Amino acid sequence: MAKKSTFFILNVKLQNVENNDERSSRYRELISELSNDRHILKVRAKNAAVIMYASYGDSSIPYIYGRIAKGIQLDGQEIEVIKDGNQSTEINDPNSVKLPNVARYIFVPLAHRLCVEKVANGPLPNEVEKYLKDFLVRYLKKDEKIEVILEKDEQTIDRILKAKTVLEINYKISYTNEDIGSAMDTLFDKELKDSKIGQIEVKAKADNDVDGLKINGTPILEGGIKLAESNGEIKRAVIIPKGKTKKETISNEKKPKTIEIEENDNIPFWEQLYKKIMNKYRPNAN
Repeated sequence: MAKKSTFFILNVKLQNVENNDERSSRYRELISELSNDRHILKVRAKNAAVIMYASYGDSSIPYIYGRIAKGIQLDGQEIEVIKDGNQSTEINDPNSVKLPNVARYIFVPLAHRLCVEKVANGPLPNEVEKYLKDFLVRYLKKDEKIEVILEKDEQTIDRILKAKTVLEINYKISYTNEDIGSAMDTLFDKELKDSKIGQIEVKAKADNDVDGLKINGTPILEGGIKLAESNGEIKRAVIIPKGKTKKETISNEKKPKTIEIEENDNIPFWEQLYKKIMNKYRPNAN
């Protein structure tokens, strides 16, 4: 039986770099530098830490792949241990992560997406998001700005768009880096860029509970909701699903989007994953 692997997705958006080729090159530099410098991020669990520590792939291939791990990081130059029934002191390296649970990652510059494998006791989606936000800024040039978005579950958005009635919606988004979308989200994305709006949060409530909000065909609602799929989140929505009469409150704030890949022995794993990402985010580039 073929092995199935699941990855969560982060949208890494570099701004103020106009040329697409230059932007792709900068993405490659940033992720490579981040991995090679092996920063350690302490996370909430006691003594737990995350480290991105390896990257592979030169300019001859259109992606970077590597490893990111979660383990234990201990402060201090010495630690107390018990061995063979005796307590003693051993030298500790505070710049190391012990007992790591290792996950694979791939970064595709053209799609500016980082996909990280879900593994038992490995880095959590919000931990990787914080890792990127905390450390990538250290490598930016003076005129550059970067935004990291943990992509959220698509089913929530699908439920909103297919609902019988949408009574309330609260979403937060930013504009895309040339993502391909439908007419409404492309139009609203352009309005955000033309207005120089880096981030916007919309709270809308219907003027009556019979008709609800008019979603279809409106850039600020249909367009904004669709943009939230990869460039934001649905913080809260109150809907009445088709075939039902009761209100439901839904959100995807804490529901990361994932993709699944069935590993094929006849095709290199990284090539499979790269093609899946490109088919999803840059279908016209293949």
